[in-house]
Amino acid sequence: MNEDLFKADDAAAPVRGWIYYDATCGACVWSQNRVGRLLASRGWEWVPLQTPGSAKQLGCTEAELLQEMRLRRADGSVHRGLDAWIVLFRSVRWMRPLGFIL
Repeated sequence: MNEDLFKADDAAAPVRGWIYYDATCGACVWSQNRVGRLLASRGWEWVPLQTPGSAKQLGCTEAELLQEMRLRRADGSVHRGLDAWIVLFRSVRWMRPLGFIL
């Protein structure tokens, strides 16, 4: 894989938020393995949904927690599913067009 894809757009990426993913879901783990470093270099930290306290941090019940991936921005706002991916795509310069299309 081209290492240039993982270089940050800015010299130092500020913390943008946390990506909560299902660590028992094959597709979720695959996504984290494929784009984890890329998004981490843009200030996103990956956190398993199974982490104790995740439901409280995300403002949902334990039953709702594993229904879809969630994203919590540094400002406290929470996005779920496709909306979360749109935020993430827009945070990477060369992926912004996909974020706008979605």
